[in-house]
Amino acid sequence: MTAPVRGLTDAEAQEMFDAWVSKPADTTVREWLDAPGSSTDEWIYPGLVCDSYTGVIGLPKSGKSRFVVNIATAYTRGEPLLGIEPTTGTGPKSVLIIGTEGNLEKEYAGRLQSAGADLDRVGVERVPTNGPVPQDLYTRAKYGAIDLVIVDNTDGFKGGASNVSDEAASSVKAIVEPFNLHGVPVVVIHHANKATGNVLHDSMGNTTYKGMFREIIGVYKINGSTVEIKSAGNLNKPIHLKARFDDDHRIQLLDAVDLPEEDQDAPKGSEVLKRIAELAVSAPGDLRGKSAIARHVAAQLEAEGIKNRQGKFFTDRGVVSKLNGMLKSKESTLRFDEETRRFAS
Repeated sequence: MTAPVRGLTDAEAQEMFDAWVSKPADTTVREWLDAPGSSTDEWIYPGLVCDSYTGVIGLPKSGKSRFVVNIATAYTRGEPLLGIEPTTGTGPKSVLIIGTEGNLEKEYAGRLQSAGADLDRVGVERVPTNGPVPQDLYTRAKYGAIDLVIVDNTDGFKGGASNVSDEAASSVKAIVEPFNLHGVPVVVIHHANKATGNVLHDSMGNTTYKGMFREIIGVYKINGSTVEIKSAGNLNKPIHLKARFDDDHRIQLLDAVDLPEEDQDAPKGSEVLKRIAELAVSAPGDLRGKSAIARHVAAQLEAEGIKNRQGKFFTDRGVVSKLNGMLKSKESTLRFDEETRRFAS
């Protein structure tokens, strides 16, 4: 029994108690788990596409758009993707593709038709650069008309900010978050500015992007229409596949490769950055300026046998690039004093 509340009937008081006092939120974990359709599975295609935010990265013309065409094709038909069955069952699903490029509709319509997608279950919407996304698309997601959203690409939604800025990542998230809040998974194409083969390392921008993407897929062109597909994230063991696109843009699995330990997102990269910062801060006192200190750091790294991700010793320019990256990062304490021309931490 609840205590009497002045001005309310017992029934009204009980209703207030049930709504605001008896539990920490409108829906408890138990109620959520017991609700129809609830699942703790975080995958659409295990190891490739998750149910929140998946990033597809790669250099220009590496095959990113053709890869997401295959995601859309497989999902609209309830079919496997690269031999991986969808966790959502074999029923057909509806996919929305949004972007800002002028040829968006023609490019995707042609490729989806050639690849064999269920064209009645795919929508392609060109929207203005930096948005806004039409409200009716969010409404369709809310009422279950959309099962997956593909964004091609982040550059069109970064709000005029630099790709390496937090503002760019925040602008992109503001566009895609309303879809995911309605339970719709989002796949986002994101350009890479390098192709080392390490998926997390190649993600252009900053840790805000990497933090937003629950899963990241790297598409690396080998030659012609042959590509490597690598995954990284915190949900599953990384995947490494070799595949090719046929003349109809359909992807065909060539080989599944056991991912070498050194290719995984291991602490090694963080340890190397830490050592570079330590050497820069402790450089001999007569050294001034980034270039001079970088030469010293590169020589020390070589003396210690420390190499970059390509298995080569760091160049002076490579060290300068790493130092500048740390200076821009909000997660690094490294700083450069313009007056003394020295690094400090």
